[in-house]
Amino acid sequence: MNLSKYIIDNIEPILKEWEDFAKTKFPVNQQDNVNKLRDHAKAMLLKISEDLEHHQSNIEQVQKSKGLAHKISKQENPAALHGADRMEIGLDINDVIAEFRALRASVIKFFTDSDRKILVSDSYDLVRFNEAIDQALTESINRFVILTEIQRDHFNKLLSDTLDFNYILDLDGNITYMNKAMSASYEAPPSKILGTAIYNNRMPTKKVLKNIIQSIIKTGNTYQGELNYLDYSGKTRYSNYNLDPIFDRNKKIKAIAGVSHDITKEKETEAGIWDSANYDSLTGCPNKQMLLNKLDDAIKNSMRSEKILAVLFIDLDHFKDPNDKFGHDYGDWLLKQTVERIKACVRTTDIVARLGGDEFAVVLIDIQNNVAAQMISEKILAQLRKPFQHQKNKINISASIGIILSSEDSNNPNTLLSNADKAMYVAKNTGRDRFHFFDLELP
Repeated sequence: MNLSKYIIDNIEPILKEWEDFAKTKFPVNQQDNVNKLRDHAKAMLLKISEDLEHHQSNIEQVQKSKGLAHKISKQENPAALHGADRMEIGLDINDVIAEFRALRASVIKFFTDSDRKILVSDSYDLVRFNEAIDQALTESINRFVILTEIQRDHFNKLLSDTLDFNYILDLDGNITYMNKAMSASYEAPPSKILGTAIYNNRMPTKKVLKNIIQSIIKTGNTYQGELNYLDYSGKTRYSNYNLDPIFDRNKKIKAIAGVSHDITKEKETEAGIWDSANYDSLTGCPNKQMLLNKLDDAIKNSMRSEKILAVLFIDLDHFKDPNDKFGHDYGDWLLKQTVERIKACVRTTDIVARLGGDEFAVVLIDIQNNVAAQMISEKILAQLRKPFQHQKNKINISASIGIILSSEDSNNPNTLLSNADKAMYVAKNTGRDRFHFFDLELP
């Protein structure tokens, strides 16, 4: 029995041995792909068997020995299909070569170990079989490489067109590649940017970036972070970024691949949400929640400095009258003007907040005693007595102020604010347009 007939008669056990080897190259969830590639291997063996039955000229033998034999169409060529499917599955060219070696070894092992009668033509058939395997391997690899190059071109196109920044850095932080989106973020052309350090182009500082790169080189780990930078128009932009090591064949890091995703809109949205949760939309002052947070910090600082602070609770007198008479737009204007007058009476380090409606609070930071709180309160009252003129409308209002000093009561923010509120009602109930210090005997 010659080699051609032996392959045909024993094709199933040969393929079974090859299949057991091929399965070692696949994850468990891709075992079905082995069956697809098994069909290609079977078709290759049948094609080789058919070829062994035909006479081969000296020229054909030389061509085959060089892997240059005539190729049939890709649609009919099982070797080319095998290479194409290998690329599509996502395995590499080394696996393709390993499979062909395994197929060659399986056939030769079964053939030479069989108890059939040895023929004079066996050596010649084995030579032709090896040449045919080499030819099939060449066709498979060619198809694999062609499709890989097409995939690479498509991948490069994808990188070029994406809105994310894609770039490659050398181990000194110099930009060796950047896609179209990143290039467009610079005012200078790519030729002026490539080869320059990324930290010289409005990105992270030199120290920060060098530390990150050194960490990646040392650990081989991916680095994720967030950065802000100025675009060429001077606008601050924000990005999430990943930096991944690129390894050479010796598993040494040769470069860093970077991807940055712009999150400027998200940051601006977050800032807007945070502002709306912590600041009064009408006056721009801290709201009650923000005031309590700031007051808590101020209390801790005053305790460290051994100084005191004062909380002033301010309520406008008869604010409802001009608001009802001239409308809410006038009322809003009056509230904003009130804030401006209060701010003019205190230091920039002090806190002015709107609690809601026509109620405000002031925190006087690091004052010496109650005299300072009294003087500021008198100044605020004097400013708010002055007429407010808006177009042809003129109105006079006043305010009632309650005062609490941190040294006189609990240092809890809510307690201080509540007690200042109680003192304010005393001022309002005893004639308005005045201030009153909190008294521990108040209910």
